[in-house]
Amino acid sequence: MNTRRSVKLSLQLKDKALILVAVPLAFQLIFVGTLTILLRQAETETLRESHSKLILAESNSVLRNFIDAGMALYMYQLSDSQTFLERFQDLSESIPSKIKTLRVMLRDSPNQTESLNRVERVSNAGLKILGQASLLISEGQSVSQLKNSRQELNNMIQELMSEIQRFSKEQEKAEQVNPEAAAQAKDLVVRWLAVGVMVNIIIAVILALYFNKSTTRRLVVLMDNTDHLARGETLSPYVEGSDEIAKLDKVFHKMADALIEAARRKQELMAMVAHDLRTPLTSIRASLSLMSMGAMGEMPDKAKHQIDGAEKNTKRLINLINDLLDIEKMEAGKMEMKHSDCVLQEIFDEAAESVAEFARNAKVEIEVQETSITFQGDQERLVRVLINLLGNAVKFSPANSTVKMTAEEQGDMLEMRVSDQGRGIPPEFKEKIFVRFQQVNPEDKQEKQGTGLGLAICKAIVDGHNGTIGVDSELGKGSSFWIRLPLKQSV
Repeated sequence: MNTRRSVKLSLQLKDKALILVAVPLAFQLIFVGTLTILLRQAETETLRESHSKLILAESNSVLRNFIDAGMALYMYQLSDSQTFLERFQDLSESIPSKIKTLRVMLRDSPNQTESLNRVERVSNAGLKILGQASLLISEGQSVSQLKNSRQELNNMIQELMSEIQRFSKEQEKAEQVNPEAAAQAKDLVVRWLAVGVMVNIIIAVILALYFNKSTTRRLVVLMDNTDHLARGETLSPYVEGSDEIAKLDKVFHKMADALIEAARRKQELMAMVAHDLRTPLTSIRASLSLMSMGAMGEMPDKAKHQIDGAEKNTKRLINLINDLLDIEKMEAGKMEMKHSDCVLQEIFDEAAESVAEFARNAKVEIEVQETSITFQGDQERLVRVLINLLGNAVKFSPANSTVKMTAEEQGDMLEMRVSDQGRGIPPEFKEKIFVRFQQVNPEDKQEKQGTGLGLAICKAIVDGHNGTIGVDSELGKGSSFWIRLPLKQSV
């Protein structure tokens, strides 16, 4: 068992392909060779039957011509017509020719020669009697003399019939003519042809299934591994064998290991950089805040303005670092959602209060729907999602416009919407904006101080709630970002 298995698994794909072609081809060659032999046998039987029939027909024609010659001579005697005399002469001359033809036809059957010699002797004797009778008729001899010739001729015809019958029997015996032999040979060819085609099909199907089973099964493992790698799951064990599929699987495992190692090092680098940057930046921000509040004494207005700008930029850098760390944690699956019973109105109010000052400075009104909906979720992170959506809505809304935050229950789902009256989003960007560092207008990075991470973080948090996030938008008429979450989270 183990030996056969190792042989099977050592086959390369090219070897399997060669077997799939070579085995049916070899069978076809054997089949064609056997079929050729059977066809030749059938042809031989047919030729033998035809040859025997020709010999028997030729021998019978000798007797028939002999009788016809006697009848022509008799009619010549009665009518004295030259036509009958000429017919008698033609028939008499054809008999030796037919004997000669029979001798040629029997050149491969020496056992028949003696029988043919007897037929020839009798026919020659009969022709001699016919010739003598013809002379007597031509000379006008007496009827009594012709009666003697007719009696001799009748006796000779009987003897010739006897010899030809004996010759025919010997011919049938020598050739072993079987009327059913040719039909049986043809029937055997047809049956062999049908069986050969069926066997060839069966061989091809068995080989295809045999090799396809192992090949398909291992290809399925490879495809499953691609899904596992994309989801960050453990790969299936190495596939068996040493063919191209097994080699490809080994290369894929090595590539996956390299990717996992690269991701691990990237996370370590991000954590190290974030720690090394966030700590001094926090300290700088605190110092700038103290200076701005006059802890270091009164400062000129110009200097105070520069310090306020530096403090804002420091705050933006700290937020960017926090966003990058959150994205890495979410993609690595290290950020767990703390689900609890939530009151949606509290989340709405907290998010609106967080961006209220920003909205007032932008002269944008935030309108919050009153709601009594309760559900299960991570309240802190959902507040962050709404803050991001509200912040973007205010950022891209014109002055004196309104941003609305609404919600409604849809069966066992909760839908929240943040709608603005801004410039809208082109259709080709409705999916891209939820990918990190993707922005509709590259100039927004400078003008709006965006990082391109906010919506990616929103999507990661919503995905962690088994929900979906998207946007309905029309250019020039604003956008409506929606979030759909299950009211109850599965454990």
